[in-house]
Amino acid sequence: MGVYADEKRIRAALSHVPAGDRDTWVQMGMAIKAELGEAGFDLWDDWSRSASSYSEADAKSVWKSFRSGGITIASLFKRAIEHGYRESAPTTALSADERERRRVERDREAAAAAELRQHAQADAAANARNLWERAETVRADHAYVRAKRIKSYGAKQLRDQLVVLLQDIDGEHHSAQYIQADGHKTFQTGGRISGCFVAVSAGVKPNGKAPLLICEGYATACSLHEATGYPVAAAMSAGNLPNVARAWREKHPKLPIVLCADDDTETAGNPGMSKATEAARAIGALGLLLERTLASRHSI
Repeated sequence: MGVYADEKRIRAALSHVPAGDRDTWVQMGMAIKAELGEAGFDLWDDWSRSASSYSEADAKSVWKSFRSGGITIASLFKRAIEHGYRESAPTTALSADERERRRVERDREAAAAAELRQHAQADAAANARNLWERAETVRADHAYVRAKRIKSYGAKQLRDQLVVLLQDIDGEHHSAQYIQADGHKTFQTGGRISGCFVAVSAGVKPNGKAPLLICEGYATACSLHEATGYPVAAAMSAGNLPNVARAWREKHPKLPIVLCADDDTETAGNPGMSKATEAARAIGALGLLLERTLASRHSI
């Protein structure tokens, strides 16, 4: 942006933008981080707290995931103007030296953050594999398995929790999800999730005759596989659906893929449907179905 965007001015503009929509929330965070670097977190976090859905842990995790590119501070001001923001004072043009200084500082912070993230993800992957090796066969009386009426494809049990491994498109394991008997779910701390998925296939591999189904959660994936016999990739969240779909399409350009959407009618913006639709369009999917169409007995 060709104007001096100090923190005070950004905060004033941001105050006009509602924080409740997750896509907007993420975009504003990316814009602030692109302009202010790590120093911008407190500003974004303060604004984020105005949303009823605010979670401090979620905010910290999402902030760490932001990458540079695409969204700049101009995106924030454009959105603020759409919501009624108007400049109250003339802006001051940034000098070439100041723009270069900011660019160098952002690049330095991004490189340092990437290195830390890489080390954290490697540690998380190792920890997940160690716990997986300690886990045993899932017992038939596990409360979550019984409640969901599923076969625990690809899962193991460690004490009272199910363990499922998240892999990338090349089969390398990066993280794990742990599912308690009451259904509470957590991910391996620091593990990579973007573009990764839980494979539910019972040995069936996607090919020209057997399409790949992509859904959100593990239980839904088990239900879909049981109902169809097709291999399923569980992206573990609505936001990760496009990432997983693109990874499969890049690796297998001709593979028939079907997105199976959660119909989150009670959640603002229906992220299950909107992200599945986005993913289907991005890769030219064979189809888009509501997950209950194929597995109506189960829910995540």
